[in-house]
Amino acid sequence: MFFLKIFFFLALISVFVSCTSVEGCIDPVAENFDPEADKNCCCLYYQLRFDIDHSIDTFGTSFNLLNFYTDAAGAAYQIKSSALLISDVSLLKADGTAFYVNDSILTTLQNGSSSWLRDDFFYLKPGNFISDVGAFTTFGDYTKVRFLVGLSGTATQSDGSALTTTHPLSAINSFYDATSGRYRSGRWEIIKNVTDTTLYELTDTVWVELDYPLSSRDGFDTVLPLGFNYSTLMQDIVFATDDSITVIQKIKNNVRNAFYIQ
Repeated sequence: MFFLKIFFFLALISVFVSCTSVEGCIDPVAENFDPEADKNCCCLYYQLRFDIDHSIDTFGTSFNLLNFYTDAAGAAYQIKSSALLISDVSLLKADGTAFYVNDSILTTLQNGSSSWLRDDFFYLKPGNFISDVGAFTTFGDYTKVRFLVGLSGTATQSDGSALTTTHPLSAINSFYDATSGRYRSGRWEIIKNVTDTTLYELTDTVWVELDYPLSSRDGFDTVLPLGFNYSTLMQDIVFATDDSITVIQKIKNNVRNAFYIQ
């Protein structure tokens, strides 16, 4: 009788252990894939990432806020702040097919409804040298990278006040105008002399497409060495005579060419 009880007890333990789930990531393309897991949890993915170089000339000289630079007329100016909002990032195959990050975010829209958005938004600012765009699991060979300066589609209707303060589309960030409910694509504070600081805001969007053959492989982040040339951004601008509309139009014309692959 005693041995029968022991056998029954051990059988119960065996059944309990066999029915206990092992929690972990069961997605084989995830960075933390656990082949022993049978209950999915907490997957981490390899990132599509920009390594960003901020330069002031074609030689790769580093750009710094508040340094003195010269405009098209040779007059000195300083850039007090600079910010671009980037979205719709994709890698393109040779046939032009575009592939995007996997990350998404549920956001409240200005009309009170909600919508899922692809969450690939990030800032391009001096001092920001690495930007993780999002999880990227479509491995293969690509020929180009494409992205938008600004926002498109449903993202333009996001309610910035409903997003966390750390998100690029949050109302506390400089890209969202709570009065109009619109998002800016770029924003610059230019010091033309010690008593004259002017704010320039770009509301139009600009598509950027750069040739860059690369391979995205399982087990590695997909890294793109992106450069941004502030001298090209300010090309042909004469701050003493160009009004704000002219300056913004010239920046819009220049911004595409200011990006390059390092």
